[in-house]
Amino acid sequence: MTVRRAISSRIVFTTSFGIEDQAITHTIFAQELDIDVITLDTGLLVPETLEVWNATQRHYGWQIRGGLHADQSLERAQTCCVGLSCLPLSSARGRNDICCGRYV
Repeated sequence: MTVRRAISSRIVFTTSFGIEDQAITHTIFAQELDIDVITLDTGLLVPETLEVWNATQRHYGWQIRGGLHADQSLERAQTCCVGLSCLPLSSARGRNDICCGRYV
């Protein structure tokens, strides 16, 4: 039984672009699994992380969405981990989605 048949709601994987997450991302993209890949874009990512993000998208030709919305100011997001992590990710994944990764 495949995961897609077992789970009817949307599946979202959150990545921090670490080596373990890159291995999972590779599996998702290489097998063209019906799993969205998102990341938490705090606006404070170091250039190396941004390069890995861009290189991963270029390599696989898939988009990895960031979880910080344009209408949410960075100053507001920095005031609390709820604003920085939980709210953007819950908005990106939806109410009934299955979400896995470090930020969940």
